[in-house]
Amino acid sequence: MSSEKLSTFFFDSERIIELRRQVQPYSAKEDLWSWYVLRRMSIYITILFEKMRLTPNAVSWLSVLFVLLSGLFMVMATPTSFILAFVAYNLGYLFDCVDGELARMTKKNPSLDFL
Repeated sequence: MSSEKLSTFFFDSERIIELRRQVQPYSAKEDLWSWYVLRRMSIYITILFEKMRLTPNAVSWLSVLFVLLSGLFMVMATPTSFILAFVAYNLGYLFDCVDGELARMTKKNPSLDFL
């Protein structure tokens, strides 16, 4: 599988690589930050959240919470709040990656059943 494209760390075990194959399908539309940074970390968060029995919907709500929090920090417009906004936004983006991976891992389709 030399032509296979996976976003991996050099220390990934065979189990992690197999999980990446299962839950991180390659997309040519994926942006560089997501591919080179977030996807490499997200599988470990996905495994943690799966062990904690979080649902994909719960992780989606975490993502929304952190993205909204980043907006709040931006409105504050201080040097510290801009750093916090950067961190909060990236956590929201990371959780956005994780919710899809968790859905594929647990075979649960995220739904809007909470409405």
